[in-house]
Amino acid sequence: MPETGKPQKSSSTALQLAFGQAVALHQRGQLAAAEKIYEDILRQQPNDFDALHLLGLVSAQTGRSQRGVDLIRRAINLNGNVADAHNNLGNALRDLRRLDEALASFDRATALKPNLAPALYNRGLTLAELGRHEEAIASYDRVIALVPDHADAHRNRGAALRKLERLEEALASLDRAVALKPDDAGAHNDRGNVLNDLERFDDALASYDRAPGIAGACYNRGNVLIKLDRLEEAIASYDQAIALRPDYAEAYNNRGMALFKLRHHEAALASIDKAIQYKGDDAAAYANRGGVLSILARYDEALAAYDKAVALKPDQANIEGDRLHAKFHICDWADFDAACDHFIESIRNRNAVAPPFLLFGIPSSAADQLLCATRWIARNHPPSESPRWRGERYHHDRIRIGYFSSDFCNHATSNLMAGMFECHDRSKFETVAISWSPNNDPEMRRRLEASFDRFVEVQDMSDDEVADLIRRLEIDILVDLKGFTGGSRTRVLGRRPAPVQVNYLGYPGTRCPVHRLHHRRSYGDSGSSSRVLQRKGSRSAGQLSGQRRQARHCRSRVHARRGGIGADGLRVLLL
Repeated sequence: MPETGKPQKSSSTALQLAFGQAVALHQRGQLAAAEKIYEDILRQQPNDFDALHLLGLVSAQTGRSQRGVDLIRRAINLNGNVADAHNNLGNALRDLRRLDEALASFDRATALKPNLAPALYNRGLTLAELGRHEEAIASYDRVIALVPDHADAHRNRGAALRKLERLEEALASLDRAVALKPDDAGAHNDRGNVLNDLERFDDALASYDRAPGIAGACYNRGNVLIKLDRLEEAIASYDQAIALRPDYAEAYNNRGMALFKLRHHEAALASIDKAIQYKGDDAAAYANRGGVLSILARYDEALAAYDKAVALKPDQANIEGDRLHAKFHICDWADFDAACDHFIESIRNRNAVAPPFLLFGIPSSAADQLLCATRWIARNHPPSESPRWRGERYHHDRIRIGYFSSDFCNHATSNLMAGMFECHDRSKFETVAISWSPNNDPEMRRRLEASFDRFVEVQDMSDDEVADLIRRLEIDILVDLKGFTGGSRTRVLGRRPAPVQVNYLGYPGTRCPVHRLHHRRSYGDSGSSSRVLQRKGSRSAGQLSGQRRQARHCRSRVHARRGGIGADGLRVLLL
């Protein structure tokens, strides 16, 4: 807040009385009335320091920052030794985003009066805006030494510490800020951001809930809810943010991505288009638009969206693969070889992170495919620090196998594997389907449901809820049939809900939380960090389905290390 300071003495009694009246009005917030009197004084005494200084202050307080700078500088030219005038000049310059000049003014104010807490605080704000966070913290520390209960200094100190990724210290500062000023919604929002960074998501949500009137807090709350896969709640939070700030482009964009994850593709596109309407230079929104249009098979428009994203932000290596995928579909071979070469080079230089399945259609080596998949997993689906299965021993009469897929419907996977599901030896195996599949063929669905001991629908469950369910079901072997193909739920596997997790059929790339299972070497990925499990002379699911009457029962053995399932999981598997 700008300071009025202690006015200097005016030269005549009448002007002194008028000036006193103006200061009283100014301090009560009656700025227009105060301004009129300051101007009257200056008409009689054009070089009155106090009238110039405080008229400049009123101008800055009412949004006329340049006029404020001009008037306060006139005052300082008359008397350059008043610290408050330099502080107020710094605030007006900061409003104009002339940060280096503002910092010089605050430095002059604190040189004249080293213990001027407002100038030290404003200096800290300016240093933070200049990205000089260590110096900003030092300035806030000087404020707090002078005024220990300065809540705003504690709050902004916490924000600067967060920028330096000193998160525990940041949280301590923000805890102090909200203790001193419990109704400061902005401090609760900042505290929520730090808790989010610390992955204390429930605590972050509680902090954001203390700032319901701040659009940014509602937006940040939505972002946390997306991380937790609570997508409907995330959309509601974005809606609150938009209600508070109708042109909130980022909220529209992220709302669109939440709708996309819920497979509400047309609604997602409409929301992202709103983001672009309000912020036409948002490269991320155009990239997201391209992703949604690709799912809708509107590849011409998708390519145009990706091209716009690249035009706005040329270094977006992460959408190179998506853009090439769109070009595939419309047979656009213009500069295709060069684009492929550049994409592969981006993968090798670790600049690009792309869905692994996209790379499968581009000339690339096994090492390229492995690197692409490994980086995709590391960024998007890292193994959980809190795995659901923690080495517990299950006591089942039969080995419990869970098949995990969105293709338990009229789909190539089920047409290929239905016979295999039916071939399980029910005396040795209990089978569970974990499905988020459309029912596009009732006859096929009835057949599939009959082939399992249990058929569990998880369409409306979050990834964390699905992982918890698999753990409660005590699945011994979880067979993922999706790999990196469309509709996969890789994040569930990252939660490690089962002792043994294998991949079959769906393109696997590399999946660190998965022991991969193939009936033959069909992917060139020697050196993979996950294990390819084989048995000489094994049969494919299709062979079993074609020879159903004569097929051997599927057999698996789980090697028990010290009487339980070993840390390495699967030892001998299959047909």
